[in-house]
Amino acid sequence: MRSKTLRSLALKTALILTTLAVLSCGPRLPKSLPLDQNPVFTAGIGWLVVTQAYARVKAEPEGSAADVGHLRGGDVLAVQGRERDPKTGVAWYRINLGGAEGWLTKDQAAFLESRDAAERAAGRYK
Repeated sequence: MRSKTLRSLALKTALILTTLAVLSCGPRLPKSLPLDQNPVFTAGIGWLVVTQAYARVKAEPEGSAADVGHLRGGDVLAVQGRERDPKTGVAWYRINLGGAEGWLTKDQAAFLESRDAAERAAGRYK
């Protein structure tokens, strides 16, 4: 009787293992998982590369605002914020310029998701 019980247990175990082996066969999962850019991981909203030879940095996000500084083509900066001028529809990027806040228009710089991409692109504008 003990031999029948062991045989029955072995048969059930083999059946369960075979079922698990068959059910686990399926499409393979990818070895890597592409992740979207996330400000937590990219240290901010994004990065800018100045695309003009010289760009005027404004005190406010409007064309008539006072200049607070200048940048050269190829300079790379972290974006602190974005705003659109409701009157003109021009997009502005808020940046930190040596401890002071300043604004650049979308026409003066290229927006990139990561610092690495911005630094690679900077060579085209120097």
